[in-house]
Amino acid sequence: MADEGLDVFRTVAGCGNNAAAARVLNKDPSCISRTISGLEKDYDTKLFDRRRKPFTLTESGLFLVNMIDNGLSTEQKLRRFVEERSSRQIRIGYSFPFSWHTLSRKISKLKRNDPDIMFRVSFADKTHIRNLLFENQLDLAVLPDKLHFRDYKIFEIISEYEWGVAVPSGVPVTDKQYVEPYDLEMLPLLVPAEQTCTEAISMWFGDSIKALRADSYDSTETMIGMMNEGFGYAFAPRADIPTLSKNNITFYPCSPKIMTSLYVYTRWNKDMSEELKTFLLSPEGQII
Repeated sequence: MADEGLDVFRTVAGCGNNAAAARVLNKDPSCISRTISGLEKDYDTKLFDRRRKPFTLTESGLFLVNMIDNGLSTEQKLRRFVEERSSRQIRIGYSFPFSWHTLSRKISKLKRNDPDIMFRVSFADKTHIRNLLFENQLDLAVLPDKLHFRDYKIFEIISEYEWGVAVPSGVPVTDKQYVEPYDLEMLPLLVPAEQTCTEAISMWFGDSIKALRADSYDSTETMIGMMNEGFGYAFAPRADIPTLSKNNITFYPCSPKIMTSLYVYTRWNKDMSEELKTFLLSPEGQII
């Protein structure tokens, strides 16, 4: 971001649109547009809300205008802007695929309310995610087990997705629109590997779950492959219906509904960002 780019940005902010700024700067409007787009791409943020006429500055745009108007040097402007953007990141690590369904909904809601918040998301096995958390490389770690670590809080999110049984199309489990535990007696079932899912399913089945388990799976793709190889039917989240339908698999919701919990670990301290607190303390869950 050079001085010229900041001058273009400040002129657009003052004029309210690219065309007016181009007349002031004696430049082509397309050049103005490319300059602004380049700034937004470099720092992964929107500076203007272009849906309105004249353009409206976003929170990041207002922050940058204030830095420019306060007479900071280019180097100071850059450093302050980078620090501000970095402080508004939420770094999330998760260790099992099904957790992403619920997390993505929470992320989407927060992004709609505050588009400038950035998320850095990584997926790995639970040991690696736990180590990243302990090394302070993550703000949040989503793990399948409810454990207690010193200096960390556990946050429980109840999944918004109900679960059901997936079966190859043309082979109905029942003539009803949903299944109940007794509908699945003596059928081989694929059960997700995650502890939280297994616990919820066990409560639904009662003591009979062990006799029904055929094997476990850790992703939708694995589950579909095992079903195609004849391993049996499978439990799956409702969120997977689009993928299942493309593979000629029918979804039967369970009755009563099966809901699962996600266990989110974070180092809760006085320096926690407001963005992270908003993410954690939304209505979908609570600190436990």
